[in-house]
Amino acid sequence: MKSGHPCPKCGSTGIEHFESVRAGDGPLAVGHVLAGAFAVFSQFEAFACRNCGFTEFYRK
Repeated sequence: MKSGHPCPKCGSTGIEHFESVRAGDGPLAVGHVLAGAFAVFSQFEAFACRNCGFTEFYRK
């Protein structure tokens, strides 16, 4: 589902790209307490469908 490909779940072409899961605000944000547990996600990038929310992670 990388940019330029439709969502495999709903077929939408509206795709958002995120560099990593992080603490703070945003659709892929986690609480500050959990941020350390998700440090491994900084090695990944995420592509999320704007229509249905389906998300895929790819190793950078």
